[in-house]
Amino acid sequence: MTEADESRLVNAAVFQTERVAIGLFRCPVSYPGFRNTGPIDRCIVVFPRTSVWIQHEGSRRFLADPTVATIYNRAQEYERFAASPDGDRCEWFAVADDLAREIAATRDEPTLNSERPFRASWARSNVALYVRQRRLFRRACAGRLDVLEGEEEVIGIVAAALGAVPERRAPLRGGSRRQSVVRRHNELADAAKV
Repeated sequence: MTEADESRLVNAAVFQTERVAIGLFRCPVSYPGFRNTGPIDRCIVVFPRTSVWIQHEGSRRFLADPTVATIYNRAQEYERFAASPDGDRCEWFAVADDLAREIAATRDEPTLNSERPFRASWARSNVALYVRQRRLFRRACAGRLDVLEGEEEVIGIVAAALGAVPERRAPLRGGSRRQSVVRRHNELADAAKV
């Protein structure tokens, strides 16, 4: 790869139907728009291959790495911050808006009519889910994926990721001091992962 290629943004679908798509995203730290490559153009679940800090508009930033699947709605604004010298390298699995609402509604009914059906910013990605999406991505790249199977598998991966969203907990007792300790512990854990 030449020096010019190493600073180039790559965002390409490797499999696509009317309802789903599978793609790859490569954004080196040297890319001029690394921090903000613009809003997301569809509902997607992303599986990072490198560590990168992500901050959805109006939310706290979090460390996205192979243990996390990041979740975005169409038109979602966000920023990224370097955690790895390799930049942001990931694979994404997209679903049409109506399909996103259907999938999300199986877990969270009020999303059925929402413009933003995915309510969480991230989900835990266990080994089985990570391997499942890698196998599907590789088959798509090799051209060994028919339309029906591809659609079923993308829907299954997106549904599995949404099913791994941590439940929201009630506010902690002990007020803001306890919450700040928990937040600090989370920040230290993220720093250790980096």
